[in-house]
Amino acid sequence: MKHIYICDDELIYREQISSLINHSIIGHQYSLMVKAKTSSTTELLAIDFDHSESVYFLDVNIIGSPINGFELGKEIRRRDPRGFIIFVTTFEELAVETFKYRLEAMDYIVKDQPDNIANRIELCLASIMEQQLPEPLEESKMLTVKFADELLLIALSEIVFIETSSRSHMVVIHTIDQTIETAGNLQELEAQLTEEFVRSHRSFLVNRAYIKSFNLKQNLLELSTGQTCLVARRMKKSLKEVLALL
Repeated sequence: MKHIYICDDELIYREQISSLINHSIIGHQYSLMVKAKTSSTTELLAIDFDHSESVYFLDVNIIGSPINGFELGKEIRRRDPRGFIIFVTTFEELAVETFKYRLEAMDYIVKDQPDNIANRIELCLASIMEQQLPEPLEESKMLTVKFADELLLIALSEIVFIETSSRSHMVVIHTIDQTIETAGNLQELEAQLTEEFVRSHRSFLVNRAYIKSFNLKQNLLELSTGQTCLVARRMKKSLKEVLALL
């Protein structure tokens, strides 16, 4: 899954861009996720870009930041040479500056053209996804969950396990790079997910691909991520059969 980063000093535009991106992601089931939204170039550069070839929506004139959007793009290009940089700004006349900085920006979208913003973002995301190698069908399946005020699409292949939360009517989804608490219950999720997920306990739903071993003495599944999940006594037999097929 590709991560998307947004940097704009105006809250109204950060939220507008994020909303348009999420609308496109959900509508097309893209394997993309808005990872961070910030008004500060310093804050954005403090992020550890753990995914290469990420997507960056940047303002040009970022008030209160030590560098402008072009200089930010230059630093991003150094860290993520194959990343996708898209400028969204009110300064149409500065588009030529992208050539001066040799940023190879994917697009330069003008903010004061509302209808154009949505269309251009849609085209950018479509182009980005077209450049990706197709995933196997099993890995391309997604789970949609609500987190804070946004809807997130999570690739099933990236979910390690899901457990019930200490909070009523909530579950905690553990992926390879994040933990998300969202409303739901394991019974409903088990019905939605593929057969690659097994119920090891009333509180745990586990992705078979991450099971490393079964500690029969301690009734624990040991995962390749270093985490463990409880195993109910009544589930021992069925889990032994699952592990025999791995």
